[in-house]
This record gives sequence, structure tokens and C-alpha cells, in this order.
Amino acid sequence: AEPQENQLAFSATPTAGKANIVEFKNESTVEGVVLWDLGNGGTAKGESVKAQYPFKGEYAVAMTLYTTGGSATISKGISMIWLCSTPLCIML
Repeated sequence: AEPQENQLAFSATPTAGKANIVEFKNESTVEGVVLWDLGNGGTAKGESVKAQYPFKGEYAVAMTLYTTGGSATISKGISMIWLCSTPLCIML
């Protein structure tokens, strides 16, 4: 069966010590091959990936899950804010 958007989920967690490096993890209820559009010009494949966001601003991160029945995509926004030269990542 084709995966549905409501079966897809992912988390975004800033890494300890470097909030502008974010780890994304697939938390979907269906299994498949996961491809990421990281919103920073990069793409990746895998259940868990890390991406760097060197500039402040908003980024749209998309995860596509491919199964034998088809594919579905979800996206989330993240915002990089710099406070006193320190990055802070906020999920939108």
C-alpha cells in the first residue's frame, strides 16, 4: 500500500554543543527508504542524518519515504536564530 502523510513523522534535534548542526530521525510508522531534502541545498539518505545550518534564517526540511507501494512526503520548518554569536534551532 502507498504510504500516507499521517504515517510519516520525523524529529529534529540540535546536537549538543553545536545547535546549528541538527540531527533528523525518521519516526514513521511504516518502513521504507528515507530520502531527505535538508533545506540548506543538501540531500541525504538514511534513517538518521545530520545537517549543518551555518546562517540564520528559516529552512524547510522535507522527508520522503519510499515503499514498494509508492511514496509520501512531509516537511517541517526550522529556524536558526543567533543569540550572542550562539546558534539556536527552533522547530516551527
